[in-house]
Amino acid sequence: MNTNTDLKVTYGWTLCPHARVAARSRGVLIREILEVIRNPELTHTAFDRGPGRYVYKFRDLAVVVAPATKTVITVLWNNHGEWTNEEFSRARAA
Repeated sequence: MNTNTDLKVTYGWTLCPHARVAARSRGVLIREILEVIRNPELTHTAFDRGPGRYVYKFRDLAVVVAPATKTVITVLWNNHGEWTNEEFSRARAA
């Protein structure tokens, strides 16, 4: 089952192409993305990333989503309040 099919079957969500690349390059599992979507510890707007977008945070992950279309836009790593690609990759590899 591919990533898009798995998310659609489970919750009706899909990953945009950027989110698929970001998740793969950062070593984030689909299960982890679904955990963030299902049970975020914190949710806030992310209109700077596009209209109608929100950030769902859970533990050390943040997922930028467009809830109206149930699309995952990207996956990020939280490092002391700053979201960076390099720190995400290093921390996940450790």
